[in-house]
Amino acid sequence: MMKSTLLFSSLLLPFCFAGCAGTNTLNQDMAVAEAAIPAPAAVMVDHLNVVPAAKAARGVAAKRFEAQPGRKVSYTVTLAMSVDDLAGTLRKIEAMVKESGGYVQESNDHGGVLRIPVAKAEELLSKIEACGSVNSRSIVGSDVTAQVVDVEIRLENLRKMRTRLLALLEKAEKVEDALKVEQELNRVVTDIERYEAQLAGLNNRIDYVTLTLRLNQTQPIVFVPQLPVPWMGELGDGGSGLPRPNGCAELPFGLEIPDGFAVLASTRKDDFRQLWAVSADDCVLRLTRRPGLEGADLDFWRMLARRSLSDVNRFTDLKEEAVMLPDGTEAVMFEAKRSSDGYWLCLMYPQNSCCFIPGDREVCLIEFWGPAKSFGERLEAVKAAAQSFDF
Repeated sequence: MMKSTLLFSSLLLPFCFAGCAGTNTLNQDMAVAEAAIPAPAAVMVDHLNVVPAAKAARGVAAKRFEAQPGRKVSYTVTLAMSVDDLAGTLRKIEAMVKESGGYVQESNDHGGVLRIPVAKAEELLSKIEACGSVNSRSIVGSDVTAQVVDVEIRLENLRKMRTRLLALLEKAEKVEDALKVEQELNRVVTDIERYEAQLAGLNNRIDYVTLTLRLNQTQPIVFVPQLPVPWMGELGDGGSGLPRPNGCAELPFGLEIPDGFAVLASTRKDDFRQLWAVSADDCVLRLTRRPGLEGADLDFWRMLARRSLSDVNRFTDLKEEAVMLPDGTEAVMFEAKRSSDGYWLCLMYPQNSCCFIPGDREVCLIEFWGPAKSFGERLEAVKAAAQSFDF
């Protein structure tokens, strides 16, 4: 019993004399560990020379992410681009990053933060830059060698300390001594986990290039065709606003105005005649009569009307139908959509008489448009009114 007591006392000696005999064994280990850890090293940031995309395209090898012997470098890239299809280009770039073994760290409507394996960063960045026009590019390499070495030394010493504490815990025979060792062991284990996470983060920064991507939508160049008959471009333009009521109700040609429409205004200037009628639920009926052209036929005007609706005024779901009106007049009817509005057109190029004079024909147009709901409710009535056409 006396021998056992002497052995246990010798094991506890480092703790018992901590206050009067200098540093105990446990504290000596920690002091050695801390003494072996250098002060955190300063991070050196290198602003690398960027090889212009045009130069790289000419065959000059762009070594923007070349590994430095004996150094550990973390690369960050900031890239701003203008693209034609914002959402589509972003999806394409994110897919390329994932296929390369990278991942999307953050994403928004105009880009995000992408992580790219450093071994594939050169090739992938060139592919990304080819998706649009590069507005600005910044590549920065940060030397994190000192940070990595610092953390590795701390981990090595902490792991040694953990081994020694575990050995002391096995030898401790008193609860009080065991609790002291366990308390210190818990602190050491927590520090190990913290530095392991820090080292993993540093290695991730080294293994993956961080790309901050900013995309802007380019302003599309819209080609507006110049129609050989300029006024045809007015088809489907909504009249650029309703005319002011003028109390005139002169029809450009015979037509029974559908119920629910009130005549707003009519105009006459030389051979040009037009009448506007509106409904209380925002539908518009516009009747137009204009001089024709010598040599033109119905097919000529049909092609111009289609170009005006699809190319000039950007209607979609354009449907076309050739019809014969009750009076024998050939006509073409168009139905189209734009945003939440509906549009319908009946185009006629009647002969003045059975022995018409070439070049003496006139183009007659019935246009109808309005919000989708009221447009759909009134369309059949407008089509029925077109059957009453009388040149």
